[in-house]
Amino acid sequence: LGLSDSIVWRHPFPGPGLSINVICAHGDEVFGSAASLGDTLNRVIAPSEYRAELLPVRSVGVQGDQRTYAYPAVLSGPLDWNLLEQTSIRITNELRAINRVVVLLTPSRLPLLKIRKAYCTKERLDLLREADAIATRTFIAKGLMRNIFQLLVIILPLSVNETGNCIVLRPVCSEDVMTAQFARVDWKTLELIAGQILQLTGVEAVFYDVTHKPPATIGWE
Repeated sequence: LGLSDSIVWRHPFPGPGLSINVICAHGDEVFGSAASLGDTLNRVIAPSEYRAELLPVRSVGVQGDQRTYAYPAVLSGPLDWNLLEQTSIRITNELRAINRVVVLLTPSRLPLLKIRKAYCTKERLDLLREADAIATRTFIAKGLMRNIFQLLVIILPLSVNETGNCIVLRPVCSEDVMTAQFARVDWKTLELIAGQILQLTGVEAVFYDVTHKPPATIGWE
């Protein structure tokens, strides 16, 4: 048809726009089993080179024939795609209360993050636009956009000081959208993106989603 590459290769874009990637919270959510689940989580992956913790927020998953709202686990340790995939699958197979796994990209140690009161405000949307633009520009510059089906950037209401946010990078590969695999991107490229995003005012940590669909959905909401 003579359409330009920018149209033919454009990624799917959600109807609600980036707002669907803004995870919100009232700030008083109660996560009753989190402490015991965290202990179980580390027993499941032992022995392991990773330290695993729970993020105090819920995301959407697909487990069995149902959608679930469950905790994401965060891994700190070696940036090795094979090890991360094996560990992610082990966690979600053995612990139904966890439907998603992310790896910490930056900073080097996971801050003590707590869920905070945060809604879909202009301030948070503007921050997400900046983070999304950094990731998208870098993927384009590195020629990666054709290698993946969709690049999502998620903002989480998690903070140390009750004012900040965290960012999750979620690029996936898929043929039919019913299933998807997390994309294996060059670590130096991810280090570059994460470093630039961490410099944005109000960003306290950057994660990379290492969960296939299922048990996670492509998006977080």
